[in-house]
Amino acid sequence: MARDNEANLGYNIYVEKTALLYCKDYLERENFQYLVIDSEDDIGKDSKKNIIFKIKKGKFLEPCPGTPSYICCGYYVLSPAENCPFECTYCILQAYFKSKNIKVYANTEDLIKELNEIKTKPIFRIGTGEFSDSLFLPSTNFYLEKLLDFFNKNENIFLELKTKSDIIPEIVKKYPKRNVIISFSLNSPVITTQEEGKTASVEKRIESAFELSKIGFPLSFHFDPIIEYDGWEKDYKYTIDLLFEKIDEENIVWISLGILRFIPALKDIAENNYPFTMIFKREFITGIDSKKRYFRKKRVEIYKKMLSMIRNKSEKVFVYLCMENEDVWMDVFGTKMTGKKLKELMDKRIKEWKR
Repeated sequence: MARDNEANLGYNIYVEKTALLYCKDYLERENFQYLVIDSEDDIGKDSKKNIIFKIKKGKFLEPCPGTPSYICCGYYVLSPAENCPFECTYCILQAYFKSKNIKVYANTEDLIKELNEIKTKPIFRIGTGEFSDSLFLPSTNFYLEKLLDFFNKNENIFLELKTKSDIIPEIVKKYPKRNVIISFSLNSPVITTQEEGKTASVEKRIESAFELSKIGFPLSFHFDPIIEYDGWEKDYKYTIDLLFEKIDEENIVWISLGILRFIPALKDIAENNYPFTMIFKREFITGIDSKKRYFRKKRVEIYKKMLSMIRNKSEKVFVYLCMENEDVWMDVFGTKMTGKKLKELMDKRIKEWKR
């Protein structure tokens, strides 16, 4: 048990009885105070301040949920946790999950078993961050140690840990920096301040990336979602300029660009949760995946400007689009792209990465 509540870092920690055997030693080793419950229903009010350790009954590892007619890079998503402590107004998890409680899946042996089943296959790019932030504390250390140990022993597969925080758990720093990529979601300072509540500032994220680069970690950066507003170009240029001022291009594995897109149900949910948000007030069309997007002409214009800002700083850093169609790829890069080709390019990029 914890010596005091500070060990919990402001979170209420609960453990379902079926999960206690898996995480008891960890929680007591870390001096966390926790309450054992029969099920999540026992808690009452849901909150992003509640962390619940429980058993995951489904798969931990799944292909990235790309959509037909949009190019996907062949990425695999690992989900050792569900829900996020941050307050991003555009977050799709608001529409996916009814509860705000953060769930950490305690049966990590099943997670490792799934990874063992694919470790002999060539070049697997796997990431955590689809359903929760990859590095928020205090829960991530629970599964990171086993996860990093596995990837340390299996160099033909690559792990990308995506975050909007600036706190890197000490356990991450202890492992060799060969096939673990630390990835930061970036945005303009205005969007970060107004629409990404409780996340680290742009400056702090980039400073954290700089510290990681000094100890040898490969880095990636994701400008997703890019959001249009009056003066957006100047603000995103600030972030890009700061990124390349602090981070050597040789330490960047890739940068992705993705423009705001959302399922129609998210708009009402987000505006109810965050009445101040203005990002849904622009004009959108319904894409072939039934998601709302800016008009194609507008998306191409934004991508070209973002790419130009990046190319003014680096001619060779690898840049790709997230969930866009072949026509947009052609308009932005002047080259034909398919999902198969993008996967091959990214596999080649990571395979040849200096280590």
